[in-house]
This record gives sequence, structure tokens and C-alpha cells, in this order.
Amino acid sequence: VVENEPHPYNYFVHLFLNQVLIRKKFFKVSRNNRMYLAFDCNSWRKAFFESVKSRYFEDYYKTKKVGDEGYKAHREKSDSVDWKKIYELVDDMICFFNNYTDIPCFKIENTEADDIIGYLTLQCETEPITIVSGDKDFKQLLIRKNVKLYNGRKGMYEEVSDPETFLKHHIIMGDKGDEIPAIQNGVGEKKALKMLPIIKDLLLTDDKLKYRYEINKKLIDLSCIPSYITDGIKNEFENVSKTFNFDGVGIMNFLGKY
Repeated sequence: VVENEPHPYNYFVHLFLNQVLIRKKFFKVSRNNRMYLAFDCNSWRKAFFESVKSRYFEDYYKTKKVGDEGYKAHREKSDSVDWKKIYELVDDMICFFNNYTDIPCFKIENTEADDIIGYLTLQCETEPITIVSGDKDFKQLLIRKNVKLYNGRKGMYEEVSDPETFLKHHIIMGDKGDEIPAIQNGVGEKKALKMLPIIKDLLLTDDKLKYRYEINKKLIDLSCIPSYITDGIKNEFENVSKTFNFDGVGIMNFLGKY
């Protein structure tokens, strides 16, 4: 290693900035609209799910023969990646964007990017909003006619004929990607579709099913984010700078650092 040679992960900064610029040009962000970036932080969902899983989902974990799984527990980080360095770079970029650009960033304690995007989207009923994400959870927000969902991986806008039904189906099925079990053991996509028309009656006659549905709804439905989380998002959003003061020196110092 050459002395004073930049850390190899600095290329991550270059890639990230490039993607932001590409998106900004693609969506024609200008003075007439605004682009925001939302970042994940440690999630309130993990603690909530840990508090209920052993009581209401014990059969799911018994079947899986796993005792310590939980919300997003399967998402292992590769040992070959210096994650501490990656997190440092992300925090530095957030500081850069917030101080020297017209692209505000949000990273809030105990809050996922989903919470930030979901809450801010649902607060705006008329202004056109485009969410850029490959996360299918955001399809529920298409219930608002002013909202579009662009999947950057696919390079296309996502559509759903009935966002409300999509959300109920999602709650019944759970989310394997986030390690959220279905409300009943053995329920897959087809069985969940069959349960949809009678779900109200099922919840009235089966208390455990009702509790599981309510738990999944809290974890998945972006209109059910706890108030202490939405208060934090609201506060951050209200404190976002409404003006853009270009600082060439600050920008060059940041770029020079990497």
C-alpha cells in the first residue's frame, strides 16, 4: 500500500454520487421540484417484533427449527466488506449533501428509509411525488393518485391495480424478505388470495389470527408507523434548509478528500 493512497472504498463515494446525479437528471430535478434521499438506521420494527414473536409466532419458528431469527435477521453482512468504513462514508456523504447541495438527506435514529418515505408521501395529497425504489412495499402508497413508483433496477414505473388489496394480501402473506411470517402457517401467495375475501370473518372468529394480522399490519402498513417515529420524521423535515447556498470550496474539499 502506497503511503497516503486513498482507501479503495472511496470508489463507493464516486459510484454513489454518480447514481444521484443520474437520477437528478433523469427526473429533471430543478428549482420547481425537489429530490430527497432517505437512509436506513436501526429499526424500531426489530425491537417490536422481538417482543411478540415468541408469543404469537412460536409455531413458525418451531417449524423452521430456528430460535433466534427475527425481523431481517437473515440479512448477513459479508465479512469481506469493511462495513465500518462504508458507514463512515455514508455519514460523510449525508453531511456533504445536507451542507453543500440542494438534495436533503434523512437518517433518523430507530427509523427505516421506508418510514421516512411512507410518512412524507402520505402527508402530501396533491403535489406530484415519485418514489425511486425497487422495494415492493411502496406499492401500497400508489393508493394516492399523485404518487408514482419508479423501479431503478428494472428501469420502469411499477403499477398495481388495487393498492388497498395489495396491502391486505401483503399483510396476510407476511414478507419473507424481511423475515415477517404469514398470519397462518403454510400460507403462500395462492392461499392468501383465497383468504382475502373472507379475512374480516376469519379475524372475528380467531383471536390468534387477529393478533398476527395486527402485528403484520403494524410492521408492513406505512400508515401505521408509531407516533414517536413520525414525530421525529416531521421534525427533521421541518428543519430542512429551504434555500440552496452553493459552496464551491466545501464541495471541492469533499471531492478532494475522496
